[in-house]
Amino acid sequence: MTALVKFDTSAFERAAKRLEASPKQMAFAISKSLNAAAHDTRRTLIAQTWPQHMTQRNKGFIAFALSVENSSRSNLTVKITDARANGRGNLKLHADGGVKRTEHHRVAVPIAGQRLGPTGIAKSQRPAAIAGAFERNGAIFKPYGKKYPTYVYKRGKKKGQVSKAGGSWGGAGRGIKRMFVLKPSVTIKPDVPFRRDFRVSMEANMRRATTSSMANVMKVAMR
Repeated sequence: MTALVKFDTSAFERAAKRLEASPKQMAFAISKSLNAAAHDTRRTLIAQTWPQHMTQRNKGFIAFALSVENSSRSNLTVKITDARANGRGNLKLHADGGVKRTEHHRVAVPIAGQRLGPTGIAKSQRPAAIAGAFERNGAIFKPYGKKYPTYVYKRGKKKGQVSKAGGSWGGAGRGIKRMFVLKPSVTIKPDVPFRRDFRVSMEANMRRATTSSMANVMKVAMR
């Protein structure tokens, strides 16, 4: 997930001219301002943008997922990236909307009120973790109630003798429950305004930082 915001540096240029700053000092001041603005913006995305639009199951997830790639004097580009999340949380899809697919081209869509974890369905509630889960007619079912043994007559035994042969589900209070519907893809709406809040916060922070950053750089340079 990346976003591009271009800043008008004329205010920095005016401040640099007034303070008689060199091009290197000006570049350093811009870089320092960009980095400070990005870290402040990251805090805004974590504390406001994400929790205001999503139900948080793990409050530490978004702080882990978002990190800042700082600018330098020679590269005046700063990024807030979700690369560390490695796709968890579908942050890009929440930002831009789109179609979610799995590597097997089927998405299990929950229909039975499974517990949620930090990045969706809790691991214990996913199809692979459900005891006895099975697929039938484009859906995943799980058995419920207590499993009881089925006894059958086995050839070679005396009349009346039985042997255990597997088990079954059924009877009062027992049965199967549909848990997931299998779909080739799921559409996720753009429901978290990461890009808008990034732009608004960065622009506001850069406006505030212009004069103070140049002044601070000049103080360091004159020591």
